[in-house]
Amino acid sequence: MDARSRLKDVRLFWLKLVVSGLLLGVVVFAVDPDEALVAVRAADATDLLKGLLLILLAYLSNGLRLYWLSRAAGARVPPTSFAVSYAVGLFFNGLLPTGVGGDAIRVVLLGRQGYPWGALVLSSLVDRWFGLVAVLAIGGAALLLAPEQTPLRVQSSGIIGAILLLGAVMGGLALPFAEWALPRLALHVLPVSLVGGMEAARTSLRALLSRRALLPGGMALSVLSHVFIILAYVSCGASLVTGVSATQYFVAIPVVMLLHALPISLGGLGVRELGTVGVLVWMGAGQQTAMTLSLVLLALYWVSVLPGLLLALAMGLSWRDI
Repeated sequence: MDARSRLKDVRLFWLKLVVSGLLLGVVVFAVDPDEALVAVRAADATDLLKGLLLILLAYLSNGLRLYWLSRAAGARVPPTSFAVSYAVGLFFNGLLPTGVGGDAIRVVLLGRQGYPWGALVLSSLVDRWFGLVAVLAIGGAALLLAPEQTPLRVQSSGIIGAILLLGAVMGGLALPFAEWALPRLALHVLPVSLVGGMEAARTSLRALLSRRALLPGGMALSVLSHVFIILAYVSCGASLVTGVSATQYFVAIPVVMLLHALPISLGGLGVRELGTVGVLVWMGAGQQTAMTLSLVLLALYWVSVLPGLLLALAMGLSWRDI
């Protein structure tokens, strides 16, 4: 990486750090600490522990999907090595300028061990594609099945739901044509040093697409991992938020997930929390309870990725590597 690119990355990091700080600060400074503390103390600890367990289950299903995609693409990484790199990547996904920063670190860690870069990059991109399609499918299905659960008119909710579901179907069907699209997508979401392996990634894509049974399975695991995340909101919200039904979370949280994917903050930090407050208040929750829920889930997220930090320290991963 030349000096100009390095300077650009540093500026991008600080810019997104400021954005994350400002957005998260809106939630932190607007919440009443006394009211939030009372709410957390009154919450059922079982609901909060269930929320943490559901987040971990989401990581497990997502990790299985990515592991199978990697192997199908030609990167036959042993389960232990993959699990370590995946845990480290989870931690850095929340700290680097984009939500795929941790994916890049995972690719580098495994690539340095001799596994094919093209297969690692390709499987990460397909994994992200699955995630987007799953979010559209869940949000669209929720709106179509329960259009009365939003403040919108029933007809408007149904139309939006149909559009989202159509987008999910088209996204799933478009994957076989990704041989043309993914190399170009990589130019926008991956470091320059990783894009050079995209010709090898095309070969890996052909290998992956030849396993037709893997794609429906990967999509099912993607939907499952996102459902686990939404259920974590439902579980924690049961003790902290009133006025929002479980069905409404399946409408609201996919919106948060789409906002979280916007590359304007450090791994979605701040965007996720403020987005959660916005959609839940729109659904009928009180502002203070919505802010408390968003901060509690942020704390659970940090706890859930802590093993990745410990593994990174044990591996001697340096800031220069990052």
